[in-house]
Amino acid sequence: MSAEKLMRTRGSGVRETQLRKVLRLVLPLSLWLALMPIGSPSAFAVNEATCDCWQRIRPPDWTGDFPVSHSAPAAAWDAKRNKMVKFGGKGWIGTSLDSTWEWDGLNWTQLAPPTTPPSRYGAAMGFDHKRGVIVMFGGYKETGFFPLQFDTWEYDGTDWYMPPSGNLPGLGGTATDTPAAALLGLGTYAGQFQGSLVWDADREELVLIGGTTADMLTSMYAPFPETWSYSGGQWTKRSPATVPPPRTRPALMADPARSQIVMWGGSTKVPPSGADTTETMATVNSMITDTWVWNGSNWGQVVTSHTPDPRLQAFGGDGNQNTPPQLFGGQSATGQDVDEDGELELLLGTLDDLWTWTGSDWQRQLTNSEVVDRKGSAGRNEHAMAYDTLREQAVIFGGYSLGGVDESTATWTWQPPFGNPMLARQYFAEGYTGGMYPFDEYMTVLNQSPDAGTVRFRFLTDGGGIVDRDYAIAGQSRFTLKVNDVLGSGVSHGTIVFSDRPVYTERPMYFNYAGNQGGHVDPGAQDLFKQFYFPEGYIGPGFDSYFTMLNPNAFPVTVDISYLLAGGGTQVKTHTIGANARLTVNVRNEGIATAEFGARIQARDGFIHVEQPIYFNYMSGIRDGSVNKGQVMLSETAEFAEGYTGAGFAEYLTLINPNPAPATVAITYMTETAPTKTTPHVIPANGRYTVHVNADLGFGRSHSTRIVADQPIAAARPMYFDYGGPNGWTGGTVGIGFSASQWALLPEGFVNNGTFDTFVTLGNPHDTPTEVTATYVFPSGWNVIDVLTIPANGRLTRKVNDVVASPQPFSVFVITTDPSKSVLVERPMYFNYNGWPGGSASAGFNASPYPRYYP
Repeated sequence: MSAEKLMRTRGSGVRETQLRKVLRLVLPLSLWLALMPIGSPSAFAVNEATCDCWQRIRPPDWTGDFPVSHSAPAAAWDAKRNKMVKFGGKGWIGTSLDSTWEWDGLNWTQLAPPTTPPSRYGAAMGFDHKRGVIVMFGGYKETGFFPLQFDTWEYDGTDWYMPPSGNLPGLGGTATDTPAAALLGLGTYAGQFQGSLVWDADREELVLIGGTTADMLTSMYAPFPETWSYSGGQWTKRSPATVPPPRTRPALMADPARSQIVMWGGSTKVPPSGADTTETMATVNSMITDTWVWNGSNWGQVVTSHTPDPRLQAFGGDGNQNTPPQLFGGQSATGQDVDEDGELELLLGTLDDLWTWTGSDWQRQLTNSEVVDRKGSAGRNEHAMAYDTLREQAVIFGGYSLGGVDESTATWTWQPPFGNPMLARQYFAEGYTGGMYPFDEYMTVLNQSPDAGTVRFRFLTDGGGIVDRDYAIAGQSRFTLKVNDVLGSGVSHGTIVFSDRPVYTERPMYFNYAGNQGGHVDPGAQDLFKQFYFPEGYIGPGFDSYFTMLNPNAFPVTVDISYLLAGGGTQVKTHTIGANARLTVNVRNEGIATAEFGARIQARDGFIHVEQPIYFNYMSGIRDGSVNKGQVMLSETAEFAEGYTGAGFAEYLTLINPNPAPATVAITYMTETAPTKTTPHVIPANGRYTVHVNADLGFGRSHSTRIVADQPIAAARPMYFDYGGPNGWTGGTVGIGFSASQWALLPEGFVNNGTFDTFVTLGNPHDTPTEVTATYVFPSGWNVIDVLTIPANGRLTRKVNDVVASPQPFSVFVITTDPSKSVLVERPMYFNYNGWPGGSASAGFNASPYPRYYP
């Protein structure tokens, strides 16, 4: 804990609290850890940033509890069950296999489903995120009249089955025609293998391209020239205006940050037998290194400054909001005129280099042979590669290695910017260490794990600079970093927090902004998104509103800000955020037509994070600032735990409706001492609407709020206050609507009678009382448990100063004792920080009020 943090002191306030049931326990740490996995002292040390992107999770061995040296298998990540599924491949003597395996992030398990598809290798496999099933198509089986497979299979985690529908139901229902269909004149191509099947998140369909097929007109194997999509169990042949040259064995990968699919390289020729990669391959001059992108309807070529070396069977790993698309390994394209026909044939060799796609160019990563202390996966060909959406990392397994250590039975993962597994990642768009105006910025971090780990703070400045700092964090502890001590003064920035342990981070900031003295606290965002809604906004006299936008991508991102005006109507402004940078937009410079506004921010070509700092002089006397990160999706419901209409408090609800029709809402107030009250309101189409809660509910009510609309909206709760305290503490906060959950975790907290008063406010949306436990975690390792009962459809306020001895920094974890019940939790704080009075309110972290993005 920094000296500056310990200087914060608390004072008594005038706000009333109620307690239904309290049990105060101070337990030894060892006893407490048996009850709840939180607690113990914090300790950390500074290290310089390093990169260790490759991790070998499973070393080479021959014990048999993994798919031994299978090459050319079909593999995909099942994001519903968080497991990698692998089917088939080639065994030791080149025979096709029919085994099904799963990888759970640590171990391989062979499955025995009731139904098993015919054996094969080189099949295309992908995951249908919309339907939650693995899809496999085609492949090669070395026995039988027609070795190229043309069947479609789905796997639901329990069994394999063939979907009942297709484009040719009477002839097999496949992407390419069956041999019988082709002979009947219904198609030119039959069967396919060595192609790729990738999920297109924007269009919610799988896309198939590339590979080897049988050309029924020439009776020869040929590169597959067509593009197909698969949706709802149905194949559809696409007819793009621009078609890439036909190719076999290309690398195909999803690039959801730019709403596209990327295809690289391959060969325009196939070996004589079509399947055997151990014999002389196609000629060197058949190798291509071009890059193409698919936007859902057409292919377009991208001319790049750099490109991977020519190769066959380089496998692509999908990108995500935090991980770029990757290309790894393959068969090298060195040549020799083996048959003395004047052409250079490919010689066998395996590559170990990894490339990442930036959106406009390829960037080469370090290889296994270049950095001794970051040993990467050895070169390999015909391996399996899939993207682990849970841990946000690529998984590589199998294939074969030539020349060097045989890593074919090892399982490797790759993840930027370092380490595996990176369980926690949080984003902050706002950050400032003062300059013209003094600002003190902190990061408070709670490590839930009993194990020590590493936390990395990555600061991205407005000018595009990057500063990394690593800290060792003890298990089950909390610590505080003062950002000013790292960056110095005058630095505007955003922050990414990485950790290999489950950590949660909030960012307290205290300031004197042009005479507006106070502070605010905001939790980190656990995901990046493309769309944000901000219901609150005002640029009238005494108010300065900003948007701070963090772009952690390696490419610039264009954003459109649609300002929703009071009374209806919109104005749109466009901005570009630089690569690995932060952009600050002063709304006062946007030229919008009204002082009151809401906003919708849409990123065109990348996932970002956005926050909204507001600094104000409310009613010419209440001066402070607030920050919020908006809503990432609209909802028919929005809830708030905190609310008060007592003396000195002015509470509002600001609602935006970006729909073409008016929205009707019902606002229900759940109070501490009175029955609930519900009032109706109407938000204009494409407009913003304000409710003055003091007038809507009445005077002197502590309450929680539930908003229900007849169509999706976004909601915020601005509050301005004269809290009292020594010499009066005035300020304001803005809260964003969220959803009730079983638990809430708030890393920031401080009590010191005289300068800091901290509360926990709890709302119960159930018709029966709900019991919760509130656990306080300190650097000293001691814990206090509050057992509280929230009345039915009511509100409860707990003043932490009454439970925790001051002065004391803490984190608090609230959980319901009945796992079937959910509650609303916020943490209001009122303070005088070094002479700057103000307040903040945070809902912290709860059970994911918004769904995670999946690639």
